[in-house]
Amino acid sequence: MTVLHLINRAPPADALARCLASLTAQDTVLFYESGVLACCAGALTSSARSSRVRFVALRVDVEAFGAASRLDPAVEIVDDVDFVDLVASHQPIVSWA
Repeated sequence: MTVLHLINRAPPADALARCLASLTAQDTVLFYESGVLACCAGALTSSARSSRVRFVALRVDVEAFGAASRLDPAVEIVDDVDFVDLVASHQPIVSWA
């Protein structure tokens, strides 16, 4: 199984950089709660965007923070059912702060 990386608040820049540096192909990074602000345009490195990593943000939080128009183009918006599916299909799960 692949790793699910959780970012539930806008982490310090070094934490996001460490997360991005640790990614391997097939991993998924899920941004939720105020973490959706960490995946706005320019936050993800070009090497991270060009890798086979999947970047997703939880729709309800994207809407709550008014971030839809600011998301990095590499970020896919998912719903609560997708969130549960991601948790069920990934192992291990790593939370970044």
